[in-house]
Amino acid sequence: YGPSIYVSLFVAEGAFATSSDLGMPINASLVGLAVRLNALAIGYVASAILVLILCFWSWRGRPSWRSASSFAVLGVSLASPLGWVTYTMLLLPIFATGSWSGRKKIVALLLMVPSMPVWFIPILGVSYEIALLLALIDLIRSEPNITMRNVSLSTNTVTR
Repeated sequence: YGPSIYVSLFVAEGAFATSSDLGMPINASLVGLAVRLNALAIGYVASAILVLILCFWSWRGRPSWRSASSFAVLGVSLASPLGWVTYTMLLLPIFATGSWSGRKKIVALLLMVPSMPVWFIPILGVSYEIALLLALIDLIRSEPNITMRNVSLSTNTVTR
């Protein structure tokens, strides 16, 4: 109990990351892709960079709750060590809102690919990661109202 539980979780993830389960093609996270490419450290670094970028974007861009939720679902799916493909069901609201761009159609097609046996990993084992990254790009391009605004402290005084 307490903060030390996170240290135990990190140690357990490190032990688990060496097993074949994390590298299964049904793990759609960046870490899962990195394990399949035998580059676990790169997967953790890429996930951390993605989380930092999304945090910075949400702090500077001040997105609406709908945009922030969409980006959070995609960010969690890509950045978590275990992003099972069943989590992509959480993307349904993204498909239900807005117009269907060419990228969104490609994402839908890629997400319809069933999880592949191990011998298909070089061919289709990255379809879920590509779909999630394309969905993230589509969200970025479809949000024209989100701009990187300067955050400044107001010096307005309140008069009574």
